[in-house]
Amino acid sequence: MKGTETSPLRTQLLDAAEELIRADGADAWTLAELAQGTGLDLDAVQAEFETEWDAFCDVMRRDEERFEDVILASSAESPSERILALLEACVPDFDWTFWIELWSLAVRDERASELRSELDERFRDLIEEMIRDGVEAGEFAVPDTRIAAITLATLIDSMAHQATLGDTTIRPNYMLDACVTVAGALLGAPLKLPALTDAENG
Repeated sequence: MKGTETSPLRTQLLDAAEELIRADGADAWTLAELAQGTGLDLDAVQAEFETEWDAFCDVMRRDEERFEDVILASSAESPSERILALLEACVPDFDWTFWIELWSLAVRDERASELRSELDERFRDLIEEMIRDGVEAGEFAVPDTRIAAITLATLIDSMAHQATLGDTTIRPNYMLDACVTVAGALLGAPLKLPALTDAENG
């Protein structure tokens, strides 16, 4: 997939669009406001994004790319270590605001539903690839790698959703412990829980 960032200008606009989405929601701002917030002419903004929806899609895709980059940048070597690296990458900030916006829109908007499906499949494919590698390496005992991937992805989505909404029960230590425990049982592998810092345990 082509990256969502191709120039400093596009990066600046995506950063500003993120701020608008966090403040006003996915569909409650305009390209004119984006131009005003960046000090650019509207024509310059429209040269990058035809519509607000195009900008939102690129914000979502960039967010997913950043998540994957964190996993790829880890020193994990074995399939078990890569699964743990993925779970750790889901925990630190608990900010799934963009995803909550997308899920809400997808209930009634066909474009949002298609984007949700695209990104969910991308996330599940990533997890399934790790699980399949583990099965081939003899680390995991999973009869159906796709079902296992969907189950784990759904658990992560659900807990991250609650955490982003401020549920005081779903803190970093609780979420990571639960995800590692369920993943270990699901994959038939004794996954070792990574140590959390005091700040993460907050």
